[in-house]
Amino acid sequence: MMPIVGGGKNNQACQTAITPDGKFLYVPYAAAGTIAMLDTGTNQDVGNQVSVDYPVAIAVAPANTFAYAAGLTSSGNSEEGAVYVINVSAEAALSE
Repeated sequence: MMPIVGGGKNNQACQTAITPDGKFLYVPYAAAGTIAMLDTGTNQDVGNQVSVDYPVAIAVAPANTFAYAAGLTSSGNSEEGAVYVINVSAEAALSE
């Protein structure tokens, strides 16, 4: 079962990504505008959540150093997308 972090139980998780080593799962919560990092061994929220405008998907690079998140913003009657680059290296995760 996916733990509920950040935005509460009404905040649905979007497309997730797991690190190549299988240690961490990144979960975008669109309504809360955050991405959480979960330890797959303990199923606990770890590190600091990253703020992203309405994140809907995330992918982790094979080298396990960067994640790429797709976010949406509304502008009038249209939506615009943005790609966010997030440092997810072991050193960055430990310093948060």
